[in-house]
Amino acid sequence: MFTLTANILFLVCLVQAMYFSLLKIGIVEAAYWFGPEKKVELRDNFFVTPIILIAFSILHGLVYCEESYFFWELDFSKFFLLFILTAFWLSCLGSIGTLDLSLRLLPYCLTLSLTLAGMIKRTFVSADYLDTLILTFILIFILFSRKFSTSFNKGFGFGDIVFILALSFWLNTLALAMTVFLAAVTMLIIFIIFKKQFNWTPKTRLPFGPALSFFGIIVEFF
Repeated sequence: MFTLTANILFLVCLVQAMYFSLLKIGIVEAAYWFGPEKKVELRDNFFVTPIILIAFSILHGLVYCEESYFFWELDFSKFFLLFILTAFWLSCLGSIGTLDLSLRLLPYCLTLSLTLAGMIKRTFVSADYLDTLILTFILIFILFSRKFSTSFNKGFGFGDIVFILALSFWLNTLALAMTVFLAAVTMLIIFIIFKKQFNWTPKTRLPFGPALSFFGIIVEFF
């Protein structure tokens, strides 16, 4: 039990350190896009205090970390997959969700880093990129469709497309489809429930990144 607790605590600390570091990197990019005249700061919400990330880290540790070894006893490949990549996956999705919720921005420095880390993970686990290749063609089609549809262009940004592409390196086709579907349904329900309270209209653009991040982690577990 002590071994499992040590592994979980190490993972939690690693996720926390990566999360706040990635937040700072994302804020730097946001300051670039918004310009020096706008002050960039995160709104106070439950994503900023990463209680959910801590809970997910503990859950991951309970499911995947065994009691028979300490994290420092693993060889590099297992340590990298179980702790480094996992911590990056959780912290990157958490920081992306936080930034999109607060700033309505999906930083490319994070989504592209998530893509690169997913490629590295594929080399350790499986070198099959067929799912991602198919999705790439679909997203290219969507990208060109944005030029011909004004309403679609306002409701679905290029950052969302890059984020979904990044998720495709971590999730298989079925898991990614479930993630996008659950995120879309959740955002629709939120819109219906709170549209009168916040005076939302069909033209109101809600952040899609937090829902994608949350359900990406949930689907990855199950």
